[in-house]
Amino acid sequence: LTGYGQYVYYCQYGDISYFPDQNYIFIGGSGTKISGFLNVSDSLAVIKEDNSQETTIYFLYETTLTVTGQDGTTTDVSTYGAKQTSASVGAIGSCMGVLIDDPLFLAPTGIYGIATKNYTSEKIIRNRSVFVNSRLTAESNLQNAVGCVWNDKFCVFINNHVYILDAKQRSNDSTTGSFIYECYYWNNVPATSVMSFDGQIYFG
Repeated sequence: LTGYGQYVYYCQYGDISYFPDQNYIFIGGSGTKISGFLNVSDSLAVIKEDNSQETTIYFLYETTLTVTGQDGTTTDVSTYGAKQTSASVGAIGSCMGVLIDDPLFLAPTGIYGIATKNYTSEKIIRNRSVFVNSRLTAESNLQNAVGCVWNDKFCVFINNHVYILDAKQRSNDSTTGSFIYECYYWNNVPATSVMSFDGQIYFG
């Protein structure tokens, strides 16, 4: 919806068929839109567009509010809140996925993983695609990339090319104390939509 790119809407607690008017959360500021969501352990991360001026990753958490009615009775209502992180790298487009237990998203400077749930940590995200960044970030229209997780690999399709991060082959990154994935590069795959199902990868 135009003008609502910073809103997260959610259904009635325990009833996915009903969306109350008040069930929304406004995420962040400065007009930066939400690109997607990723599971991070037992939380849901909200990934916003890349913007160096504001936080780009928020975590939703469950909470309970006590509401007092006009007759003085009180009711406990389950709802959600949002916590901002210190992350300043955001997504470009909606290309993202969870590779085994590593939530990944495509940014203008490469593919990043959410490495911690410590909201104030400067190490909350790490670049996982160092080996292919120079080629990947030179692609035109990177915001049009599509991706999926397939057989322990995260695949990014853009401009007839595929960039593949292999979860079974990781290298330690001594400069960050984290790790980066070994990568593959395929050519001549003209995909604009992809999905993985039952061990197979499909694209159109």
